[in-house]
Amino acid sequence: MRDHAGRGGAVLLITHDLGAALPVADRVAMIEDGRLTPPCAAAAFAGCGADLPPAARRQWRALPQNAFSDA
Repeated sequence: MRDHAGRGGAVLLITHDLGAALPVADRVAMIEDGRLTPPCAAAAFAGCGADLPPAARRQWRALPQNAFSDA
């Protein structure tokens, strides 16, 4: 996928596995309540996710490696 993107191609990856998507994504968008949320940079998922939009932050904090954090 990265080779294709590096040659100017686009890749749309649809998955429920946020952990698998982040290493290969430039941008991430969520679907919440049947609506597409505004995309954010995949790099924004670093750390505690405090700078993420609300829908993305909820998904990030729900990951086991983030200890299902509320903070």
